[in-house]
Amino acid sequence: NNINEIFENLLQGNSQNVICTDSNVAKISFVKDFLEKAKNSSAQIVIIPAGEENKTIESVLSIVKGALEKSFSRSCRFIAIGGGVISDMTAFASSLFKRGAKLEIVPTTLLSMADACIGGKTGCDFDNYKNMIGTFYPASKLHFCPEFILSLNQTEYLSGLAEVIKTAMLYSTELFNILKNEHKKIMAKDKKILFKMIKIWYNNYN
Repeated sequence: NNINEIFENLLQGNSQNVICTDSNVAKISFVKDFLEKAKNSSAQIVIIPAGEENKTIESVLSIVKGALEKSFSRSCRFIAIGGGVISDMTAFASSLFKRGAKLEIVPTTLLSMADACIGGKTGCDFDNYKNMIGTFYPASKLHFCPEFILSLNQTEYLSGLAEVIKTAMLYSTELFNILKNEHKKIMAKDKKILFKMIKIWYNNYN
């Protein structure tokens, strides 16, 4: 799905939404527009400062507190829009709130699409130990779209691509063949190829 369809659908079907993102993603124009619409729909918006250093239990609890401030019920929905840090923390908060609320993830980096949001991993860092506290709590829906990949810098893109290669070698002959045969287009961030790759992930994991 394209980003406009995803965001439009996210504002439908549930009036109790806790939307969590980070301070960098929140500045992206189409995300900023979505957050404004979400506020008007009575959603709770939680923006966490960007960076691994903010992947703390305090940040997780601030997401939980956001749901409590709105007096949301267990039938509310937590929505993560971000990379691995945001998806891990929002998923953790969702698993804790009233013993488990609905969770949907919109991954914004290639690495989070290929790894972080797959398999239900949640958690945060604690006492200088990475991902020391957490649970397994798979999202009910994963929303993949290529618009976010196009906004990545080269370092982030290559980091995610390495994880895609690993995923393809382990789980998908179809994806591996795309990587092998279309590497020039992939390095050029060809939107059609990216969409095809994302569709494979979507069909496998959503």
